[in-house]
Amino acid sequence: MRGISILCAIAVLSCSPPADPAPTGTDAESFDSAPPSTGAPDATAASTLDAAGAPDATEVRDASAPPAVDASAKPDVWANDAHNEASSNQPPHDAPGGDSGPAGTDAAKDAADAPSCNGYQLTQWPVALANIQSMAPLGLLVPPDHTFPSPHMGIATKAGTTPISVVAPASLRMTRVMWRDYDEDASSGFGGDPFQDVYTVSYELCGVEVQGYIGLITSVTHSALLNAMKACVPVAVPGVGGGTLCQVDMSVSVKAGEEIGVVKAGRGLDIGFRDYRNPTGKSAFAKPDRFCAGGGNVFARCYTACALEYLPDSPDKTSMFNLLLDSSRTVLRTEAPRCGSVYHDVVGSAQGNWFAPVVTQSEGPQLYLGPSTFTDNVYDFSIGTSVPSVTAGLYRYIPSSSGTINRKFSDITNDDVYCFETFYRNERDAWDRVAAVTDFTLLVQRRNSGASVAVERRAQGTCGTGPWTMSAGAAVFDR
Repeated sequence: MRGISILCAIAVLSCSPPADPAPTGTDAESFDSAPPSTGAPDATAASTLDAAGAPDATEVRDASAPPAVDASAKPDVWANDAHNEASSNQPPHDAPGGDSGPAGTDAAKDAADAPSCNGYQLTQWPVALANIQSMAPLGLLVPPDHTFPSPHMGIATKAGTTPISVVAPASLRMTRVMWRDYDEDASSGFGGDPFQDVYTVSYELCGVEVQGYIGLITSVTHSALLNAMKACVPVAVPGVGGGTLCQVDMSVSVKAGEEIGVVKAGRGLDIGFRDYRNPTGKSAFAKPDRFCAGGGNVFARCYTACALEYLPDSPDKTSMFNLLLDSSRTVLRTEAPRCGSVYHDVVGSAQGNWFAPVVTQSEGPQLYLGPSTFTDNVYDFSIGTSVPSVTAGLYRYIPSSSGTINRKFSDITNDDVYCFETFYRNERDAWDRVAAVTDFTLLVQRRNSGASVAVERRAQGTCGTGPWTMSAGAAVFDR
């Protein structure tokens, strides 16, 4: 399921491969089929978190070996350079320039009109804590739609019959509203009810320096948004799941806590956040131009930040950090940064984001090699559609600190061939070391001094002792 803004409903449908039953709601920061004239954002679903059930149904386990981080402590919002972005076709809105921060003739006016950027920026969460079932951190992986780590958080709301209010998380200025109506063609994966009519609202907190968006809103209710939609001119979206979309730029200030829309109970929201003051928000990528096109495009990966960390310390904030759970709701992210990360490129090694040699803006054919979403103690092959005889999906393994079998990708800094065996399809299985996939192995070779990497499937269920040789049929990816 690809196209500009492919999404899946939490607890409604699955974007993950059939072999992995755990994820039940995802989105795609999709790069292809976007009509250039619209610059439509990625109105996407929140997470792999099932909206039914409760975290206490099974023991919730800390996904890391170290003790849990104190979520009430004031975090470093740029910890571990965990702020990056996804590329997109969208035109920038009041675009800042490069790593140096905001630039352009409108910057001074915007900064003067918007709230101060000093200190924390948000005053509350868009959805009341009582209505949240669980949340997805930054960096969610659900290939082929999210082959790269997702640059937004997700909220899975509790099931019910009453629509849930979505409010402005601070005094801010709404800058754009986008509406998307997906095809009901069952072949698109959006048959029946799932996501006809969803909205994304973009906003500025303090001029161009801090921006964000809330996606998957079921209905907008604020009068300014309703009025803006009267000027909406829908255009067709090509590709599977296409449908129609439109977007309208606006400049309307709202107060913190003011309702902007509602989401159906049991569904999810995307929470995207960008802080253009981050000095490494662009340069942290091995190849920034792959991800940072469009300047201040709020839907690009560069300068991604964790919105939750911009809230003042409070018991509710601590509780929300403790809702950053995997799809089984039994594995809790506790490692720093607590909110997850979208930056994992390690120059000169096999680790990070890799691009297939095809002309596309979709994440579908790409490759990610690196730490899993919830812990650095588990590593992931996030494989799209380009590795022969390998179904798109996640293949997790327990990394070794030595040798040439199951090494961390960041340790692969020479051009030897490394072998990987014993894979797990979800976080909980990796934690418990159960339900391992042992009917094939994968070979990885860093090439061209780290400019490319090759991946190949072997039919053998174990690596043996090596050495191994890559065939001419191996899939090759570039930075």
